[in-house]
Amino acid sequence: MVPEGGSTFALISDTLEEGLLNHQSKHGALSHQDLISFTVDQMSGLCAPVRDHQVVALRSVPSIQDQISQMFGMLEVMNKDLIRFNLRALKPRLAKNIVQYERDYFKEKSFDLNLTKQIINQVISELKDNSVDLIEKSKFFSTVFVESILKMIFKDCEKFPLLQLDMERINRFNAQTDYIVKVCALALTFKGANIERIKILLRDATIADHSIALELSASPELISSIMKGNSPVYILIHRRLHSFIRHHLQTGLGKTSEIIAKQGLAPMVFEYERLVVNVFGMVSHHRHVFASYYDKIISEIISELE
Repeated sequence: MVPEGGSTFALISDTLEEGLLNHQSKHGALSHQDLISFTVDQMSGLCAPVRDHQVVALRSVPSIQDQISQMFGMLEVMNKDLIRFNLRALKPRLAKNIVQYERDYFKEKSFDLNLTKQIINQVISELKDNSVDLIEKSKFFSTVFVESILKMIFKDCEKFPLLQLDMERINRFNAQTDYIVKVCALALTFKGANIERIKILLRDATIADHSIALELSASPELISSIMKGNSPVYILIHRRLHSFIRHHLQTGLGKTSEIIAKQGLAPMVFEYERLVVNVFGMVSHHRHVFASYYDKIISEIISELE
């Protein structure tokens, strides 16, 4: 946490030198309170401003044992703060390197993009059928990209080469989407159910349908239809969530919490908002890396249609 070679490092090393502490302890000259006071002083100078009041509070802990325990806990928190700060500082450089790495990865290999072209072709046909204006090229390309990426993410995403390096994030996204929809579907179906209990139950990926049915005093068939994604309520919530994500990706603006809650997602507003931010970041990065591939495919399809 403290760089070597500086005055602070030298002061801490000299004061807390193991040999010196052992010598003081053997001769009864070791003051635990002085050591704790010194340590808290150093922590005050090293911690993030938001932690100041927590470090200062260590001085008033009555028990030495509790003081030491809480000091170690606070040092762990401070170390994590430092790691997060360093990662934020490195993020622009890392992002630039990642983009170049992914571009180079695909340049060096040969991939079949026929399935990707089929999806994009399908999207363009649907947009034309819905009389979407093709005149404003940049907006149209963006719409096609978002619609295409969503179709690929939700449909056998492992078959699309351009998504290869995003598979872990996409799988997490789909799992979280399914979790959100299931919780909301159960909450809507069983009014008055303990939502927090439902959340805990569904976090267990191995839980059986009959265990949920027993918990909610419901028929196993009804629970099974929700858990398999076949129930009308599940389908409705999934469609709404999908439309909210599409809107966010197209406009860069999210729906308000009030609108989301009114559309059946009230129990999971916080989880949804966290999810959509992660998806927006993933898709934005994907667009940044592979924009040239999508532009080329879209341009070729439009040229064939003209």
